[in-house]
Amino acid sequence: NEETHPNVLSNIILITNGDGLFTKEKSQKSSKEFTQTNRKKFSLFCLAIDQDAKTPLMNALAEFNQGVLYTSPTKGGLKRRLCKLVKSIQSPIARNIHATAISKAKNQSIELLPSNSRIKNLYANGPLVLLGKTHRKKTFTLVVHGKAVDGWIQIQKEVKLSNAGISSPYLNEEWTVQHALKA
Repeated sequence: NEETHPNVLSNIILITNGDGLFTKEKSQKSSKEFTQTNRKKFSLFCLAIDQDAKTPLMNALAEFNQGVLYTSPTKGGLKRRLCKLVKSIQSPIARNIHATAISKAKNQSIELLPSNSRIKNLYANGPLVLLGKTHRKKTFTLVVHGKAVDGWIQIQKEVKLSNAGISSPYLNEEWTVQHALKA
């Protein structure tokens, strides 16, 4: 429906059986057209079997459309992923999420990713994933705000880094991916 209310979160769930209907070029063209037409009207969540040849394309499609790709090695696992996904997105809170890190310490810069234009929508039963980088282990306030159906919401959380350790390889990899997508 092209007449979606600007403050309502709408979701699309794409489930694939691994058999492509289009050539690689046609699939890429269709994905690009969908993303350009979508312009954050919908969040696209994709489910696929692990050995699906189109998994990288579906991952990019979900990432650029406020969603996530979920994979499983079996059809039964895919069914469980679908149930978990539906539960996690059934209670939307806000869209057009923006996050800011505010530090009281002088000379503390904090970089947050994904960039504000790429932060995913907020749901009651799902996480809001933000990554941050700073060179000083000082406390700061994270401010997250977004557009709910009936107005703006704002969440503030004090983040204490005094006991923070070194990031894991997974976090470093995710940071690299999000930093590349920022460009």
